[in-house]
Amino acid sequence: MATVASIDQPDMTVAEFLVWDDDAPGVKYELVDGQLRAMAPASITHGTIQSNIARRLGNHLEGSPCRAVTEAGMVPSLKSGMNVRIPDVTVTCEPPDRTEKLVRQPKLIVQIISPSNERDTWESIWACATISSVQEIVVVHSERVEATVFSKDDNGHWPENGLTASVGSTLNLTSIEAALPIAEIYDKTGLIEPEADPS
Repeated sequence: MATVASIDQPDMTVAEFLVWDDDAPGVKYELVDGQLRAMAPASITHGTIQSNIARRLGNHLEGSPCRAVTEAGMVPSLKSGMNVRIPDVTVTCEPPDRTEKLVRQPKLIVQIISPSNERDTWESIWACATISSVQEIVVVHSERVEATVFSKDDNGHWPENGLTASVGSTLNLTSIEAALPIAEIYDKTGLIEPEADPS
């Protein structure tokens, strides 16, 4: 989702954020360094990519204890008392808890980038990278056909550059042993030209 200006207010803790009741229904927020950051509605293309990824990850994880969750809140390790970030799609293998409002042990995070939110999205990506359970982060572009996978190494370090996939290739996710063809991620977005009929 695109982000809009933060709301000027006293600093809020994660505990306060989780019980906070907003007067504006339909508006979603992240908590960034104690400040509320409103999230504008996503574009149709962004939403299509998000649902494509969530559906395909969910299908892949069927029968396993893991599941794909859209727009789940999570707390970064840095400044953990004042931050709740909300990636587009998260994979977690923790047991379901109907009372829980946060994913405590995300394994894989997917963020979709649009030109209007690129800076805020990268800020959120690297905040989520501080969570020890996160093994992979996928960055997907919403206005061009390109996705990059960042995989943490055995020593817990993140690479400076990830592995990028584009038209005709596949996104390999080692954390959940999945392969996502780029064509499926961008299905029905209009960003990939249909192949010509050989007949």
